[in-house]
Amino acid sequence: TAKRHLGFIETSFAPDTRSSQLEDLLAGRRLELEYLNGEVVRRGRGLGVPTPLNSMIYDALKPYANGRPPDGPSS
Repeated sequence: TAKRHLGFIETSFAPDTRSSQLEDLLAGRRLELEYLNGEVVRRGRGLGVPTPLNSMIYDALKPYANGRPPDGPSS
């Protein structure tokens, strides 16, 4: 259930834990965007399942997919 999964996350990770994609974004490295959020969006589209959160994340991070542009975020 969702409640069980959220409980696992809350008890297994420190509050300041960062995802690998965030670490890559902050370091200006290439993102695994196509393999993570992009794949969810494409599969959802193919199955007719809306993926609004992943679509938003995908669209927001797409300019950074190949690394940080000159005016991108910094750590």
